[in-house]
Amino acid sequence: MKASEHERAAIASRIAAVVRADPRADAQEPDKLDASLARLEQLSPQTLQMLELELAKADSIVAEGSKFWGFSGAKGGPAEFLVRFCSPVTRQGTEVPVAENDAHLLDTLVFGIILAAHSPVMYARAVSRVRNLFGLGPDESLAGTAGAKYGTANVFAVLDVAVCIATVQLSKTSSHITAGMGRAGVDAYADALDACHFMTAVFANFIMRQRPTPEKLASLMRTGRLSRFGISPTDIDLQRLRSELSKLSATHPTHFPAPAKLLELQSPAGECTAEAGQPCYAISGIANPRTAGDALERHLTRRKTAVRAARIKKFLAVISPLAAIGISVRMCWPSLVTLMAQRPVPGLLVFASLVFVEGVCGYWIFRCAAALHDLRGVTFFQQARDLTNYTVIQGRRDRSFLQSLRQLRPAAFDQSASAGIPRHFSLFADNQGVMILGKGSRPRIVASFHWSHVIDTDPDAVGHRIVLTIQQDEPVQADERTVQLAFEVTRAKVAWSELSYVQEKPLEAMLAMYNGMKVLGRFETPAGSPGDEAQAAEAYESRNPAPLFFAGTAGILERRRVLLRGLLLTPLICALMPALPGILIA
Repeated sequence: MKASEHERAAIASRIAAVVRADPRADAQEPDKLDASLARLEQLSPQTLQMLELELAKADSIVAEGSKFWGFSGAKGGPAEFLVRFCSPVTRQGTEVPVAENDAHLLDTLVFGIILAAHSPVMYARAVSRVRNLFGLGPDESLAGTAGAKYGTANVFAVLDVAVCIATVQLSKTSSHITAGMGRAGVDAYADALDACHFMTAVFANFIMRQRPTPEKLASLMRTGRLSRFGISPTDIDLQRLRSELSKLSATHPTHFPAPAKLLELQSPAGECTAEAGQPCYAISGIANPRTAGDALERHLTRRKTAVRAARIKKFLAVISPLAAIGISVRMCWPSLVTLMAQRPVPGLLVFASLVFVEGVCGYWIFRCAAALHDLRGVTFFQQARDLTNYTVIQGRRDRSFLQSLRQLRPAAFDQSASAGIPRHFSLFADNQGVMILGKGSRPRIVASFHWSHVIDTDPDAVGHRIVLTIQQDEPVQADERTVQLAFEVTRAKVAWSELSYVQEKPLEAMLAMYNGMKVLGRFETPAGSPGDEAQAAEAYESRNPAPLFFAGTAGILERRRVLLRGLLLTPLICALMPALPGILIA
């Protein structure tokens, strides 16, 4: 859409005439209305032409009032609409750039039909999420910038589906909230909003490429298959979802040409890359929080690890009993055949008893092994709670991690090739620095790094890794002045963090408190010469504290000992059973 400055001024003057003729224009503040009218000539020709067409409609969205414009008390009409969307100053008094006004107004004119068709409660949240997925800045529009790249009809479809799913999901997540809950209801409603996960990059790509029908989306939701796109919850009102999706399923804007090639959406920068459409981390919390800190504590577990463990458990649940039965029968088969030939009835009873006992023992071995595996996660989170009120991260050591640590702390490797660091180690921090824990139920601190030596903490969302850049005071070579200590995150206890932030950017949430503690540590360090800070850092890193004791894990350790005894004794029972046929023959 091209127009000269003269045409732009002509369109703006016609729109201004319509606004001035509005009988409700006198209700607006003259200064705000004049400023909004003056801004019309600065808008893009595309936006002005669409605004003029909208004002000429008999069923224009301009008359929708408070439902459409998102604030109470709106009466509708061209004058109030213009002040709402073209004012150079917000109601809070902050200035609005022309490009931001233009982008907001263009999106309103193109996609306003979505808001008019559905409930307005989740519309702004859906728009914000979709804009984030398409990587738009405040001065870029979904209709213009994203539409030119991905096709406006595709953007329309993604936004419409997002609003529909979000609206129905909120009805599910907020169903327990009542008016009598008071302030607790406000917090519960905020949690209900955070619990709605209605759009991801992989789901948006699926919509743009497949254009699924309302029936198809409802079917995917019913079977839970939308969860593989990171959509949750999926156990929602399917009839209402189908009704919402059907309202605009055949509607899409035709004002803009489609792109020559459909591009793939990528996850926003800093956002955890989904694995097979699923969120990278399963997030839980404390069941019955007693304090505000408990309520804002999040427990993160790498979903890939949990899924792999679940698959192994399903496999072992079948294989363990069959293996125990097969091995036992194979060991006593000759004597069992002899017994059944001499005494058929007792032989069959022995065979049935053997199969039953071995099957139970095999299943019990599986249950003990599975429980021991689950205790690893329970132990970490309990130790993390005993260790500190702040964030604790569990990392997975690899060869590169040990090589980097050897450069930083060579003395730690004098007695062990792994420096006493377990395969899954814990990292925690205080106001002075970060520390790495060693092995055992009473672990020692293997390595400490003062905040003055921790140059940077970076999240690697693609590799699900955290990178600590450590500075050495006396490097062997000049190019080894800094060393990157990187590790893959498997679990984390994230303290004092909102659920929505942890869900969208888990690695940044893990490091947020560390970065704050680093800044706080600098303020708490007494002013002095650089030598004083170096001495403080050396004292912190060279200290050798006593092994740590975790009181809360005593019950967990006792349970582990019981499971280990069961895991050792059950195979002995399995080994004794094949001797039963031989004893009966004798």
